[in-house]
Amino acid sequence: MDTNTLRIFSFPGGGAKGYGSNRFMQKFLHQWGVSQADFWKYVDVMCGTSIGAILTCGYSFEKTPDQMEGFFTNYAKRIFTIRTAADVASGSHNASEDSNRPNVIQKLGMIATDDPFYKSAYEDSNYGSNILQQVLVDNFGSNTLANLKIPVVIPSYEEDMKRYVVFSNFNDPAYFIGRNETIVNVCRASSAAPVYLPAHNFNGHFYSDGGVYANDAILAAINVGLTVKPHATRIVIVDVGTGIGNMSFDGSGSETGLDHAVVRLFGIMNVAMTGSEEWSRYYLDYLSNRLNRDVYYYKFQPRFPQDFPNELDNSTPAWFSTLANLIDTHYANESDKISSILTHLTA
Repeated sequence: MDTNTLRIFSFPGGGAKGYGSNRFMQKFLHQWGVSQADFWKYVDVMCGTSIGAILTCGYSFEKTPDQMEGFFTNYAKRIFTIRTAADVASGSHNASEDSNRPNVIQKLGMIATDDPFYKSAYEDSNYGSNILQQVLVDNFGSNTLANLKIPVVIPSYEEDMKRYVVFSNFNDPAYFIGRNETIVNVCRASSAAPVYLPAHNFNGHFYSDGGVYANDAILAAINVGLTVKPHATRIVIVDVGTGIGNMSFDGSGSETGLDHAVVRLFGIMNVAMTGSEEWSRYYLDYLSNRLNRDVYYYKFQPRFPQDFPNELDNSTPAWFSTLANLIDTHYANESDKISSILTHLTA
């Protein structure tokens, strides 16, 4: 690649909706004319949060989007599903059925009452964080961030120390940690979404989803990129969002009482996550005039229809099929913008 162009790809969080980000990459690389296996060779820095961290590490470890698709279609149900009390009592392992998936309100109730069934479901080796651990180990083994092909930037939140942290294989300990940490631990640390998955404990600290403060790590990625390519005169950024849904926090829904409060709470969380992405974009616009470089930015962010279930843990075949169709439609509608950013990537 030429030394004049800094190429950055960003993958924000969004749970199972990361399937849509991966589908975008399948279509985008085909249009770009770049082999999926060679994608990392055309990128200078990659950043990702939560499920985006898993995609970032996968692509940087020479996993193709076609291979990463199986992460969603084969395992998402078992990662996000928490068995009901009846399932646990009966020894049932049918939690992959969507009808057995507790909603957010039920999950919060389990947490608030320290429900033993909730704990049992988390500790079941066939579900939740345990299956996530197994899948990550199967794909990355004991490899560390240092084994990745390109620089990566991955946010997380250190709960016990009440501070944000940024994992990276870029060797700058003043700003980044984890160069020699396993890819598995880093992915677990960035993707431990509150309520959906427990905080990840390693090296004496508890880590939760990086999306709680930085669902989009573009600004940190730029800092790394300009160190890797200090003479770059052009910065090209492709930011692959997981979509904007219909979750509101204005009280306009039909829920009442506790249900109403919970829906508002999660609506606010949804706004906070997407808001942090928009803040990155706003600040990037501010910086672009001061970097003395041309900045070309494209954000793929489909807006889902009102009737599309937008929770992070949807994972039925029918839901994935609907999501794929929505991604394909948005991709077609964005054809001019996508063609434009591809021109800048190949310039």
